[in-house]
Amino acid sequence: MDAIREDLAWLGFGWDEESRQSAHETRFEKFLDVLAGQGQTYGCTCSRKLIQVDQGATESRYLGTCKNAGIAWSSGQGIGVRTILAPQMVCWNDMRLGDFTHNPQEQCGDILVRDRLDQWTYQFAVVVDDLVENVDLVIRGMDLLDSTARQIQLGQLLGRNSPPSYLHHPLLLDPNGNKLSKRQLSKSIRTERAEGVSANSLLGEVCFQGGLIPKPIQIEVPDLHTLF
Repeated sequence: MDAIREDLAWLGFGWDEESRQSAHETRFEKFLDVLAGQGQTYGCTCSRKLIQVDQGATESRYLGTCKNAGIAWSSGQGIGVRTILAPQMVCWNDMRLGDFTHNPQEQCGDILVRDRLDQWTYQFAVVVDDLVENVDLVIRGMDLLDSTARQIQLGQLLGRNSPPSYLHHPLLLDPNGNKLSKRQLSKSIRTERAEGVSANSLLGEVCFQGGLIPKPIQIEVPDLHTLF
């Protein structure tokens, strides 16, 4: 975490210490209680290995194995918690890509909101945080495009009247077309710094590869908002 903060500071970004998800245990418990009070939750003992990806599918769909099993759930018991997503067509607009219509129940099935290790899942945590903190614009990579409809539906269950606006940008890829990641041993910001690349040059290169500017130029953080 300290290394991430150092990289952000070098690039010129600030951050809100209070927005860290690890600090919001009480908040997540409260909204889990909201779902439970609506009869929208059930205990789940299924592991990831038990949920197989169908041939040709892009993600695993949970088939409701534990939905009617009557598994009681509480923290520390090694039991996950899922929330029921009713079949529903969710229509939404991406600010870059246009209109989409998805049925989350067909995409992923009932969402896991807390896993068997009592860890809050990404899908649940971001919806809760965006709701509480009045986030009205979400900018993220194309790899999360399919998460949008389920997050909108989950937000509705939690009492959100209207969803945020969304913009999904292209991913930065290495020369072989792979997404940048530690697993692929992609070059890190720290390595770029050590090689003498300036923060403004790196930001400009990222904006160019993301399709925001026609050629790489030096960009400062205060100027980024003008590109959207």
